[in-house]
Amino acid sequence: MRDLRQRQDAAWAAADAKAYAAVYTTDADLVTFNGDHMSGRAEIEEGMGYYFENYMRGTRLLQQDERIRFPEPDLAFIVRTGCVLWPGETACTDEALSVNTNVAVKRDGRWLYTSFQNTRIRPLRP
Repeated sequence: MRDLRQRQDAAWAAADAKAYAAVYTTDADLVTFNGDHMSGRAEIEEGMGYYFENYMRGTRLLQQDERIRFPEPDLAFIVRTGCVLWPGETACTDEALSVNTNVAVKRDGRWLYTSFQNTRIRPLRP
């Protein structure tokens, strides 16, 4: 899981949509914090390319915590809290904080994400 996360983070920091999409299965689903749904590796590459080019260039990901469960040897559920850091930022702001759920599968000895859902944290309770 660590290698998969590091490849994802490096691709994001480089604004490399092709490398970012490569950490997903060919039939993966990715849902962004605002509900944008990308289906399949090609659509993830295209969509993230647009985001990197127009909104996210120069940003990087910061993970605050992570919980991993393996209900099967080749299946992992990963829940992370973190944010996107803009240039000059070193910590998550309340506005940027989100929680995401990843489903990873092991195929041909290699872990890939097959589903990703990201949601901004906006508590309704005090």
